Amino acid sequence: MSRLLSALLVSLVALASGCAAPTRTAGAPTTPRVFAWEVEAPSGARLTLVGSIHMGKPGGLPMPPAVDAAFARADALVVEVDTGAIDQKQLQTHIMLLGMLPPESSLRQELGPELWARLEPRLSAVGLPLAGADRLQPWLVAMMLPTLELAQAGYVHEGGVDTYFLDRARGKKDIVELESAVGQLRMLAKLDETQQKYWLQEQLEAPRRADELVEAFAQAWRAGDADAMAEHLFANAGRPEYKDFYERVFFARNRQMLERLRALLAQPGRTCFVVVGAGHVVGKDGLVDLFTRAGHRVRQLP
Repeated sequence: MSRLLSALLVSLVALASGCAAPTRTAGAPTTPRVFAWEVEAPSGARLTLVGSIHMGKPGGLPMPPAVDAAFARADALVVEVDTGAIDQKQLQTHIMLLGMLPPESSLRQELGPELWARLEPRLSAVGLPLAGADRLQPWLVAMMLPTLELAQAGYVHEGGVDTYFLDRARGKKDIVELESAVGQLRMLAKLDETQQKYWLQEQLEAPRRADELVEAFAQAWRAGDADAMAEHLFANAGRPEYKDFYERVFFARNRQMLERLRALLAQPGRTCFVVVGAGHVVGKDGLVDLFTRAGHRVRQLP
């Protein structure tokens, strides 16, 4: 169980699956593109930025040659979190501290009878004991539910883009983390009670199953269609009740990532290959947009 929890804490697929409402099907752009961008600083330093889907079916996201070539040239792989270096003991401790309800509370009480009645069959379907789930904070259940459903449908973290490159970089290239698993855990735990309930409610009301949504992500990724990906991920971003959620989970982190990446670009001779969740790359206030507004030359790879 600890391995699953550590993996789901760094899965933005799980974060997005409850809040997205896809509005169109990805189509091939006029000029074929891949889901990767070259970013050039005014000094001439460059990095390659790749948007990741963190879970997939084995072989479901074949890597385009242009992306593999950029990775081969890089001396460092930059990721949100190096999932192979997570301190499981430390993470479990923080899950107990941040993910559990106080002894006098229960998830059943927090959600109310109507929402709990809708949650029960979903928990049973993925094999999560009701008594155990009843002790968890809503945000943790909101993450676990789609992750477990995806696992049942054959999606694994080993099929994700970031895992593909972490496996290839291990022992051969520097691996640089932009965040930490514990930091991501703390970020989610700071969502207020109302935000947590909205998030879990969206999981139960989503018009499409998690596996259908991830396949829509994969289709946009394979087509290099950044606009379709943004529509899938940010369909609810304009709703007032989700303002704090998107700010915490995406936009504030994007700004922090930008500063870390610009610092790497300032290092002479450094060649970085960056893999972060697709939701951090696309759309207004995504990294492509932020780099462009900061004066960097950005081009999507053919």
